[in-house]
Amino acid sequence: MSGIDSLIKDFYTLQSGLVPQNLDKIYIDRKLSENAIITNYYTRYLGNGRFSDLIKSDLDHVFTHQAPQLRPIIGSLGGGKSTLVAAIERIARERYGDHAAIVKINMSDFHTIDPESLTRAVYQEIVIQLKPHLKSMIKEAGEKSYTPSFITPEIIANLCSEDRSVAEKAFRSLLGSDKSSKEEIPYIIKGLHEFIVNLFSNTNKILIILYDEVDIFVKLNKDKYPSTIDSFTYTFLRDFTDPHRIDKRPIYVVFTCEREMYEYIKNKCENFYRVAYNNEIIMKQFSDEELFELADKIYENIIVPIFENKARISQLPKNDIQGIIDGIKARPLLNETIPGYFIKDYLNEFIKRYRLDFEQVKNATKAYEERAFDEFKGYLNKLGGWTGFTRNKVVQGYNFDGYAEVLERGIPVRRAYGEFTTSTASPEKVEKFINWLNNLEKAGQFSQEKGDVAIFISPGISPKAEERAKAYGLKYIRFLNGVPLVEKNKGSSDRLLLIKKSIQKRSEGFSRRKFKHILADVKHDVAGIGEAEVKQAISEMIKEGSLKAKDVSITPDTYISFNFSSSPNFG
Repeated sequence: MSGIDSLIKDFYTLQSGLVPQNLDKIYIDRKLSENAIITNYYTRYLGNGRFSDLIKSDLDHVFTHQAPQLRPIIGSLGGGKSTLVAAIERIARERYGDHAAIVKINMSDFHTIDPESLTRAVYQEIVIQLKPHLKSMIKEAGEKSYTPSFITPEIIANLCSEDRSVAEKAFRSLLGSDKSSKEEIPYIIKGLHEFIVNLFSNTNKILIILYDEVDIFVKLNKDKYPSTIDSFTYTFLRDFTDPHRIDKRPIYVVFTCEREMYEYIKNKCENFYRVAYNNEIIMKQFSDEELFELADKIYENIIVPIFENKARISQLPKNDIQGIIDGIKARPLLNETIPGYFIKDYLNEFIKRYRLDFEQVKNATKAYEERAFDEFKGYLNKLGGWTGFTRNKVVQGYNFDGYAEVLERGIPVRRAYGEFTTSTASPEKVEKFINWLNNLEKAGQFSQEKGDVAIFISPGISPKAEERAKAYGLKYIRFLNGVPLVEKNKGSSDRLLLIKKSIQKRSEGFSRRKFKHILADVKHDVAGIGEAEVKQAISEMIKEGSLKAKDVSITPDTYISFNFSSSPNFG
């Protein structure tokens, strides 16, 4: 997936109320003291720390002391619970790498299901997601991975077989797929539980289980199958994380739930609450300041990169963003600033105001990259000897926008890689390209010493990015002229017409007015209008003969003269 496609996917994911894949771009690392109620004893030292500090503290405690931990995340629908779960996954991967085995289960998938079927299904899902880790863990644990159940030493040995068919058959046996009678279900459940605990108690890994949308699971089952809820909380929350068990186990379990359904669990599942007590993260509502920060992150990291150099799109005025926030607070039965609702309304306002056309953007991006590829070829052709020019060449799993090579007796002896972007090259974009090249170097596919070339092409580059590119030895080409990027997004001509109408209406009876007064009136008449758009409208009206300005460069105090009698009427 190209960069622009990934950004557009993030836009639509956010608009639908889901967590985007590129969470870091918009994540708000909230302050604990202001945004959550937490009473767990060993996190008190965090003081004015943030959510990320708490998660790191949790993971370090569990991993170092092999002490299981349960973390309920309690909050409103759309209040950031799933986003925090995604952040936990990211932090765990960054902090522990291959030592972290992460299992994610959406509990809303399980509805109107009896306790035995649920327990078997969830255990099997855990083991399925642990599959990539099993071979290395079994070898590390040795005989300690054996269990006194149907999971025989033969099954465990075959799981490590180099013969894929043998390993797959053993894996099906591990899941109990060959045992289907109701009497065998408890036997399967006990065996899977022992197997999982044994593995993590005897290897240098931490098990992280993330259960999302437990509240929906409770709602779907509490009337017909209330015992299913009790079974889930006992088996997968309490039994995995009970601190009173004598065996050590580095297991970290997190689940999300709305307040109402969490109260139901506490009241109906007594054995569970003994483990959950004092471990809850009770999330408070987002402040207006946090939502403004969220809006800026979405604008700067998703909207601007999508439309940069393709359309003039400005951040929504603060008054309009505040209006979105106030509108959410005023909704019946809501009365709090829920980020999920805010993001939807914020992005919908952008779509409505600018009539966003993502297909137009993708076409402009494609056209730019085609022209940039010509620049890539032109640069190498001047050097001579290069051939095999290819667009979108995949090498070692990385999709390069341009590729070429120098052949000797049909064998590549030099290679060139190109990366093109329609937006200003940031340090992050340059660093990403360099990381790709470093990995190619390890694989023997790139070496500057042997004459391989790396070329980065964009309309502009930030000073820090340029400094990094030079230090690494990247060839940077600034390319903009002749690129068919979209000057105005679809619908912007309508906005200019509205501005012209406003200027004409507000200026009747005047022979001239200062630009700053015209700007203030237009902003009052047309929501979301910026200074640049008003200047553009005035420039067009000067060309049309309806306005005059003494100075070519318009300042706030520049007088604009009116001559509407001999000019087009915009009404």
